[in-house]
Amino acid sequence: MHITLYSILLVSTILTVCNGQLLEPAAELVKEIYWNLGDAKPAMMNQEENSNLCKNTKSMSLVSIMDSADQKIINRITKGANNSAGSNFWLGGSDLEQEGRWVWPDGTRIKYFNRWNSAPSLSNTQENCMFTSVWGRDKSPPPPTIVRYNFNISYINGAPDGVQTSHILTINGKFPAPTILAYQGDILEVNVINSIQDGQNVTLHWHGIHQYGTPHDDGPSQVTQCPIKSHRSYTYRFHLHQSGTFWYHSHHASQYTEGLWGGFIVRKRVETVHPYDGEFTVKLTEWYHQSGPENEAWHLSTRSQGAPPYPDSVLVNGMGRYNCKYAVLKNRTCSYRAQQMPVFHLEEGKLTKMRLINVGGRAMFNVSVDHHTLVVVEVDGIEVAKPGKVVDAVFIAPGQRYAFLLKKNEGAPGNCGRFPIRAVLRTEYLFVVPGTNINPFPDQIITEGVGMLQYHNSVPVGGSNSVPVSKEPFYYSDTIPPRINTPQKFLTDSDITPLGGMTAPSTVDQQFVLNIQFGRDSEGIVRASFNGTPFQLPSGKPILMKMLQNIPLPLETIPLRLEYMSVVQLVINNPIDGPHPMHLHGHHFWIMASGKEGDGNFDPKIHPLRLNGILRDTAMVKERSYLVLRFVADNSGVWTFHCHIDWHNLSGMVVTFIEGEDEARKNIRLANNSTQLCRDHGIIV
Repeated sequence: MHITLYSILLVSTILTVCNGQLLEPAAELVKEIYWNLGDAKPAMMNQEENSNLCKNTKSMSLVSIMDSADQKIINRITKGANNSAGSNFWLGGSDLEQEGRWVWPDGTRIKYFNRWNSAPSLSNTQENCMFTSVWGRDKSPPPPTIVRYNFNISYINGAPDGVQTSHILTINGKFPAPTILAYQGDILEVNVINSIQDGQNVTLHWHGIHQYGTPHDDGPSQVTQCPIKSHRSYTYRFHLHQSGTFWYHSHHASQYTEGLWGGFIVRKRVETVHPYDGEFTVKLTEWYHQSGPENEAWHLSTRSQGAPPYPDSVLVNGMGRYNCKYAVLKNRTCSYRAQQMPVFHLEEGKLTKMRLINVGGRAMFNVSVDHHTLVVVEVDGIEVAKPGKVVDAVFIAPGQRYAFLLKKNEGAPGNCGRFPIRAVLRTEYLFVVPGTNINPFPDQIITEGVGMLQYHNSVPVGGSNSVPVSKEPFYYSDTIPPRINTPQKFLTDSDITPLGGMTAPSTVDQQFVLNIQFGRDSEGIVRASFNGTPFQLPSGKPILMKMLQNIPLPLETIPLRLEYMSVVQLVINNPIDGPHPMHLHGHHFWIMASGKEGDGNFDPKIHPLRLNGILRDTAMVKERSYLVLRFVADNSGVWTFHCHIDWHNLSGMVVTFIEGEDEARKNIRLANNSTQLCRDHGIIV
């Protein structure tokens, strides 16, 4: 594997020393050095030309870097040896003996990584040796930009689907909340002020962001941080090592089902792989007329019998519809005039990217655009290999994201250049538990969310590269032309591979089997769990702080310990009706195997694994079936793995990965304002 390691200093970290001389590969071996987002990307070496050089490094006396002290010595040597930009030096590290297991020449497992944030994966079978580049003063990456936002969280009154409610959780009084826009390599600072009127605590989670070195800013309440107390504030601050489509949402109780969510787009400064002219984002969710606390109290009671609250409507970018006749029967005020849909204004002949995010707590959708095909370019923040797969529709579960290039079909008979975006609710996955629900009229939900594309001869694209978006009335009684009833080609995870062909490690160091279960607790309340033990949040210090201070972790937090840099495999068996979207914090994982509905539990004797599968951070295990995931534990900290159906997460379908404890204690330092959060609650830190 050709991995470029960089230091935050002017010159990079490690080089090859062969018989006392600096060893530099020939300049003509460099295939390309390219720049992105104002930062240096790794120099990618031609695989065929370098395969022998890579293998020959095994016989050379190459340096091993065990810690930061070694790194500083090598920095001085490289700076003195060569001040030119782009000089490359072989390292001693490789995974030639065992794919995915990186060792120094004496066989010592590599645990000290100071990898540049956009370097290739550590688990690519076509890349097996390490080198580093020296960046001179004329080519050193410019410092990142600090992107700052101020978020003031509070309730407002509103009627997203025409039904008046007083429990919309907003940021700066806006629903939907603002979309964060930044660039790869930036530092993001978000100052969050908790002004929620009834005194609730709050946190924010940055879904899909790995949080290398900053696990305390990941967001899950009482897992990585104490929550932000009422009338207090906290500033999240972390580096944006990734690019792609992400989102943020509350990770405290069920607040994000009340609207506390927003888009989070991290762009490249120059789009070289899948270029486009303009873009827009579609955010899908279900909506509830009851408040989050009302739904929580009902769900975590014997009355629910384990059923989740059933939603009342579907929202597209915060807009939807409901039958006011049934709102009146629930003693709620309703106005058809408040019902709207979003309209995205595109220019004919321009290539437009559509980003798609399911920000819902339960609902799953089939999404398509009339008379358009979708060219898949990104999945959960991971770029896919060219050419992108061309499909008609995509299934999307809570927490998942996609990005597509829109291709209008030739001769498309649009109504004055208008084409509906359809988000069809998968009701068979919604109403899975019979019995009385807190929603008395679940059958009144409109099962199709709608947005509209409007083409023009000319459209001004804003400085953020976003196409103009407007709203227009779309009442309960309004209709759109039905979709032409032709077979649709749906995207499947097996259709796509990540850009660069990153493949999963071929061997596994640790495996965990997680069986989905529902059962009654001592009070008769039905709870979700893995392996029959529902997760419970700890009291006092959050799990991360306990781990860093070497305090025993409560067993009810389901702590599963991972050796740093180990290859971890998760087997999830789902023996019940209803699928579950599984989300891993702090990582992406390879989907090694995904069973069809009714395939039963995973059996390695009959169910093959796929090493070249797609990388995701949220994947679906189908009903009465299995899912196998694999990832490298290269991010020390505390990370949750949970079902992203919010009601299942709330009731206990969660485990906690305690990753690289020794590494974390050496390298992670909690920010002062992070410990102050706990002091605000009277917790001694």
